[in-house]
Formats: sequence, C-alpha cells, structure tokens
Amino acid sequence: MDKEKLKSLRIKIPISLKEAIDLLKKNNGDIEACEKEFHENEIETISRETGCEVEKARKIYAKFNFNTEKAIDAINQEQRILSIENLNTENEDRFLQELIEWINVNLTFAPILHVYRNL
Repeated sequence: MDKEKLKSLRIKIPISLKEAIDLLKKNNGDIEACEKEFHENEIETISRETGCEVEKARKIYAKFNFNTEKAIDAINQEQRILSIENLNTENEDRFLQELIEWINVNLTFAPILHVYRNL
C-alpha cells in the first residue's frame, strides 16, 4: 500500500487508517474515487437517518462543509420547526405527546413536564 496515498486520503477526509486502506483497495488507489465514494456514503447515511431525499441531504452536507453530524442536526432541527409550524387544533395533542417524548429522551427534567401536562 502506498503510504503517500494513505496520508493524502486521510488529510482530505476524516477516516481511520483501516477505512483509508479499504477505500484505496476498492478504488485501485484512485484518491478522487475514494473521496467520491466516502461522500456518497455519508450522504446516504444522512438521508437514511433523517428520512429526507438524497438531493436535500447532498445540499445540506455541502452547506455544512461535509460535516455529517452537523448536516443531520440541521435537517432534524428543520423538521422539528416544520412540525411546530404545521401545528393545528386537530394534531395538537399528538404534537404535544411527541414533544414530551422527545424531551424525555433528551432532557433530564422531562418528568416535570409530564406531570404539568396531566394537570
């Protein structure tokens, strides 16, 4: 394995040594092909984890400088905002229950909100 290609690839994309070796083997040492495959895999991950279209995942991924975690967070945040904007009296109870469940998972003071909601 060409150590310079390994080093170059790992500078361009944040991957482990094993991942770099695997990508280079799979792409016959072509660094550009390795980068492309890496980014396509990240875009598919974003799309799968957020449930958004691949093209939207691609745009957000690029917008956040190819940072997968930031892209996922941004899409999820956008989806939460859209859920709030679409709130109406017909789905208010379902929305509030989903909000309480989200808070239960993500924040420690959630039982207080649950008690308050049941009053």
